[in-house]
Amino acid sequence: MIGNQPDLEPLVRTAGIPFAHIPVTTATKEAAFDQIATAFEDAGGDVMPLARYMQVVPPEMCDRFRGRIINIHHSFLPSFAGARPYHQVHVRGVILIGATCHFATVEIDAGPIIEQDTARIDHGDTVEDLVALGRDIERAVRPRPCTRMMVVEGGSGRGDGGGEGEEVEVEARSGEERVRRCRCSACGGLWLRGIARCIRDCDVRLALER
Repeated sequence: MIGNQPDLEPLVRTAGIPFAHIPVTTATKEAAFDQIATAFEDAGGDVMPLARYMQVVPPEMCDRFRGRIINIHHSFLPSFAGARPYHQVHVRGVILIGATCHFATVEIDAGPIIEQDTARIDHGDTVEDLVALGRDIERAVRPRPCTRMMVVEGGSGRGDGGGEGEEVEVEARSGEERVRRCRCSACGGLWLRGIARCIRDCDVRLALER
């Protein structure tokens, strides 16, 4: 785990997970994200989930790890993107709030959506009520992509075979479920069936569409 704050280090190390504290400031941001990228690659990471990581990932890093950085936004995207979504919801008077896991891209809160969930509210709820309920939705949504999605490089041998346009079945690392994926004919990556296009540089349409 990598954190720009050291607060969770004792808890993480208690669980036997390595922790790296990499502070991010205006002056050190470029060097800090270089460190993060190196640590991720050295660890052989498949995906990089951002959990309450309140930093904007630089465009260069979004491009470098395209389709591998997962962000969670506390609204039902594409509605209420940006800052303070619960305040936006309260002002607008909608009766559903949600949370969205999506791939991080250069455009903030606009990457391909992986997972979402919602909860019903009413007009008597305060902003504080929405924040509390929204945290519960985030907790439910955040881990789903990590247990359901495994990016498989072409020829890496981590997934079952599969030719062009073929739907394949892959066992998630957790061993708890088996989910349907489709393989990109250009790069060999495996993606959740709901994603219509490979979001790496090849950007080709997958054979199995939404």
